[in-house]
Amino acid sequence: MRLKTLPVLLLLIACRTKDVETPETGLLGQDSGADSGGGDDDSGGGDSIIDDSGGGDSSAPTDSDGDGVSADEDCDDNDPNAYPGAVETCDEIDNNCDGSIDEGVTTTYHRDGDGDGYGLDDDTQDACATPEGYAEVAGDCDDGDAAYNPGAEESDCADPNDYNCDGSVGYADVDGDSFAACEDCDDGDATVNPSGIEICDERDNNCDGAVDERATKTYYRDSDSDGHGDPDFPDEACALTAGYATSSTDCDDGDASVNPDASEVCDSRDNDCDSLIDDDDPSLDLSSATTYPADDDNDGYGDDGDVSIACVQPSGTAIVGGDCDDGDASVSPAAAESWYDGVDQDCSGGSDYDQDGDGQDSDAATGADCDDLDAAVYDGAVELCDSVDNDCDGEIIDVDLDLDGVRDMGVKALDLPGSDDYVYVAASSALAWGTGDWTLELWTLADHLSGPNAAGQARLLNHSNGGYPSNPWWVIDIYESTGKVEMEVAGWNAARTSPISGSGTSTAGMAIGEWIHIAIVSDRSAGTVQFYFNGEDAGSYTTSTEFQTADVTTPAYLQLGSTWNDWQGLLDEVRLWTTARTQAEVQATMCSALTGTETDLQGYWSFESSAADEGPNALGGTIMGDASLVSY
Repeated sequence: MRLKTLPVLLLLIACRTKDVETPETGLLGQDSGADSGGGDDDSGGGDSIIDDSGGGDSSAPTDSDGDGVSADEDCDDNDPNAYPGAVETCDEIDNNCDGSIDEGVTTTYHRDGDGDGYGLDDDTQDACATPEGYAEVAGDCDDGDAAYNPGAEESDCADPNDYNCDGSVGYADVDGDSFAACEDCDDGDATVNPSGIEICDERDNNCDGAVDERATKTYYRDSDSDGHGDPDFPDEACALTAGYATSSTDCDDGDASVNPDASEVCDSRDNDCDSLIDDDDPSLDLSSATTYPADDDNDGYGDDGDVSIACVQPSGTAIVGGDCDDGDASVSPAAAESWYDGVDQDCSGGSDYDQDGDGQDSDAATGADCDDLDAAVYDGAVELCDSVDNDCDGEIIDVDLDLDGVRDMGVKALDLPGSDDYVYVAASSALAWGTGDWTLELWTLADHLSGPNAAGQARLLNHSNGGYPSNPWWVIDIYESTGKVEMEVAGWNAARTSPISGSGTSTAGMAIGEWIHIAIVSDRSAGTVQFYFNGEDAGSYTTSTEFQTADVTTPAYLQLGSTWNDWQGLLDEVRLWTTARTQAEVQATMCSALTGTETDLQGYWSFESSAADEGPNALGGTIMGDASLVSY
């Protein structure tokens, strides 16, 4: 703050409301009395004399030149180019306020008294610009005569003066290269003379006034370091340096993958810099292209035998192939196959008579496949225990299921050749079924299904206690005409007060001369009898009330075969269970031998070595008549 005269200041303190006039400011404290001459203005334009806020004199730092440094730190607060920390420039000002002017930024000039452009070595002056009477280049050996300087010529070989200040006169040959100084451009170097060989060393070796002429090589900037340079950026140099290349054939110096050594690939660029792109370039790397098969019938599928390899799909081609007849739009891999017409509509390539693709034509044509919809069924396939004629031999269940030459459940069976041939199982309480559930399973191959007592009918099994009619009697008969199996119950009811009779027949039938697995399931609580042939549903029926309550409570016997209306053929793997087995349970064990210890097993006759029961009750078994065990 700049204070006016002391009396005025005191007067203002004593009476702040009274206007006081001074020679410089006029009336102090009068708002309308601003200094028109640029003096102090208490409204904010100049120095404030009185601080009405009660804070005393203002001590805010000033920065007149606006260089960001206050006056008390700035060495020149009127010059914005001078302040501590500024960059020193050659302008005869102490820019950085360190007490020195133009330190480190001046140029040394040499006294040039004769004005020939060359100065004295030992008479110098540092300055920002060339002072008058000075030159930037030193080396003048006579600064009083402009004829003497390093740039002067010595063309007169008889002149004894050293005009060019090189220490020799025009007729001398200091370097001994047979050229006088007046003929030699450098008499201090024997390799430099008019007969010298120009080499790339930034010197005029042959004294022709040119430097490195015809000795340099042209190199080209190689920004992507791919070994090929940009022709638009040449450089003459003595040797190849980093960032340059000897060739000028790069068409894209910003991409190292593009150069004359690169392979042309499908990417819409000129990779090898031959001005040809993709399909237009004969050198195209075909591995980067796509194969397009010809599609003459325009069905979207091409002929694999007629293809184009290109970056862009050509007209008349398809993206995918596989068309086996490119002249017929109805034939393609997407077409629906019409089997057995001799045309491969879907181009699958297989026989049109082999719909399941198992390699054999249908027997409806010229092949041996008996089921052309199942690839697991064909002539020679392994027979499975699945109620299907897998090997097309006409038998649903073969004796040798896996075709290994050995019957899967054994090698022997019970042969019942004629009348009164059977296996007798003596009476046992274990065969007294009461009113519980039961299941009978057996394998059989029938030779004849008609007996002497009833034509067209044969009895396969008889179960009783010999007390008929006072005790119920179960029998299983087979009818020759239909092959259907009948299960019949006769006798008296459980109270032995009235006779009963009931029977039911399977809906499917068996064939003479073929092995078949028969399962009869009596679910007494549900009142049903279910038949299974080869594990598949063969029909069922609902039993009568009498059947549901009929029982066998006294020791009963069993006949496998019969003495009445004899059944003839082979019998094997007879099994009695004390439960109503499910279809899944029947299928799980029908094609394999048992151990004899299975849960709910009542009796088991495998006929491998004898007719005896191999089940948990050891019920026995005696061969009667001409029955015997045979291998097959």
